[in-house]
Amino acid sequence: MILAFADDFSGAAEVAGVAYRHGLDAGIVSGFDIPTGREFVAMDMATRSMTELEAEATAMAYGKLAANLSPALLYKKTDSVLRGHLQVELSAMLSASGRKTGLLIPANPARNRTIDKGIYRIKDIPLDETEFARDPAFPISSSLVTKLVVGATSLSLDNPLP
Repeated sequence: MILAFADDFSGAAEVAGVAYRHGLDAGIVSGFDIPTGREFVAMDMATRSMTELEAEATAMAYGKLAANLSPALLYKKTDSVLRGHLQVELSAMLSASGRKTGLLIPANPARNRTIDKGIYRIKDIPLDETEFARDPAFPISSSLVTKLVVGATSLSLDNPLP
């Protein structure tokens, strides 16, 4: 089984749709009940609407679930422009699932969202100069990916800039 965790329902639906289009038997769930027999399960953790502490505790609980299920692949779907409680969720998921490393790929060149020398851009405009800087819940204050992802958490990136 492939297990995917998303911070909201639309993210879970997006990755389940991709899995389905690639021929996998995919499903979406909210909560901790995993359907049996599915090749791909996307779980809506609903952490985007939580406080940072609630999101961290929820990510820890889902990380423990992943550790118990031992899926063939584990995927943490994040917001494409790194909004939400990204730092604490990634750290909690890694810790609780017993994994030491993860791969974060927020760029989406097909939607003109790129990262060059560590700077996230949308249509060549630095992320913190786009409408996402005015997001009412999670305003983006930097275009530097390492600042958005690592911040003051225990996560670290080795040589993050080329």
